[in-house]
Amino acid sequence: MRGPGRSVVGATGAAWLALAPATAGIAAETPSIADRIRGQAIAAAHPAMEEPTVVPGARATHMREEDVVLGIVVAGEARAYPWWVVKNFHVVNDTVRGAPVVVTFCEQCTGAAAFRRELDRRLLTLETAGVYNGTIIARDRETRTLWAPFSGRGLEGPLAGRKLERIPLALTRWSEWKARHPATSVAWGPAQVRGGHGSWYEPGKWGIVAEMGLTLSGWDTRLPENALVYGLEVAGGRRAYPLPELRARGPLGDDAFGVPVVLLAPGDLEAVAFDRRIRERTLTFRAAAMASAAMRDDETGTSWSAEGLAVEGPLRGERLLRLDGYVVEWHVWAAYNPDTEVFGGVPAAGPEVGGEVAFPPMRLAGVDGGAPRDVRLAAEVTLVALWTTWCEPCRAEMPRLQALSSRHAPEGLGVVAIAMHLPDDATERQVVREFLSRERIRLPAYFVDERAYEQLEALLREAGRPGLVVPTVLVVDRERRVRAVFRGREVATLATAL
Repeated sequence: MRGPGRSVVGATGAAWLALAPATAGIAAETPSIADRIRGQAIAAAHPAMEEPTVVPGARATHMREEDVVLGIVVAGEARAYPWWVVKNFHVVNDTVRGAPVVVTFCEQCTGAAAFRRELDRRLLTLETAGVYNGTIIARDRETRTLWAPFSGRGLEGPLAGRKLERIPLALTRWSEWKARHPATSVAWGPAQVRGGHGSWYEPGKWGIVAEMGLTLSGWDTRLPENALVYGLEVAGGRRAYPLPELRARGPLGDDAFGVPVVLLAPGDLEAVAFDRRIRERTLTFRAAAMASAAMRDDETGTSWSAEGLAVEGPLRGERLLRLDGYVVEWHVWAAYNPDTEVFGGVPAAGPEVGGEVAFPPMRLAGVDGGAPRDVRLAAEVTLVALWTTWCEPCRAEMPRLQALSSRHAPEGLGVVAIAMHLPDDATERQVVREFLSRERIRLPAYFVDERAYEQLEALLREAGRPGLVVPTVLVVDRERRVRAVFRGREVATLATAL
């Protein structure tokens, strides 16, 4: 968009682009994890579920076919924990076929995992200590060690550095789980707990409440915060595989830091990875033709199940080594694994937008209260900022945008801010108002709603971006054409890059 005669704002608006981004401050000493935990009151109001009542799947009248469940198999016994039940507890201490297990769950980040809650022959009882790094954080009552909820790694306390043994967990629909495991049991819950706490969320749903967002130790804008990824942990590093990529490509062969792996997405919410070496031979996989198998290796023609078991062919009875990984939304995986790679990389698009992308009409509630009103983009050029109060780059950018608006409105610049906070949440709205007041931000500011979020997500995908991340600043002309998109770190270069 640079070059002779090419400017987003035209000659009259060039001056406002000279504002340089602010420099970073001096980093403070990192406090302990215990000091960073928030949400203790909410955690206390939702204690762990202990030894839940279970019923046979065939008599589970409280379940709906489309319900999302967290399914595990221990010593041949299958058990499912409904999403709508576990969201009210976040941690379940249970015993399956004599084995002490714990299931951890966060509906906001679609994170779920299961572990054996026994270490060095010592039984542990876990509970939610609060929120940290954008999700729940677990604590055992016996040693008060803090545990990462989905990797099972001890973070702080007497057992720091230790790791709980993972039990494979499937995040899937009740109908699919029953079909795989007809003899399954399922945890019971009363119908009224379908509503209330956490009921706004579903798998991959956007939206991070401010109290949880403020605990994030890092913010990675390579993918949208709610993108579902399968995070793989191997000795050499960490890699995130977007679930849509796994679903589209079938059995996916990869070399993960020297380990030959194959990844599968058995359902729309599941993923699993295996070491594809067996008997000193590295196998290559493709989709299987038979219904009872998930993949077939090229080398021997053996068919394999989604659990890594050879079900037909020369290697029948053999089992691939399952690798350590789990499904979660991107913001939590990236916060816990700041050095993670993203499979396939994330191409740097640059701010330019090719083709005609229009900013849609919107009616949104203003931060100042009152009925929803049209979002007006009447200036020669309008910067539309998508932001949140808990996103550190957003907090840094809002005063700079206010300065741009104050200095260059007479030259044809407008600035509009849309807060990406949960709609119809009084606490979230108050957080936004307090931030704008404290920082003396006087820009026209609105709260996003569900429809507007979907419109913005679609706009950004049409503009060639992977989805909506914060911060994002759209450069929109008087005809509502989107001329440029600055997202993530690009926002800090807005004043000099156009």
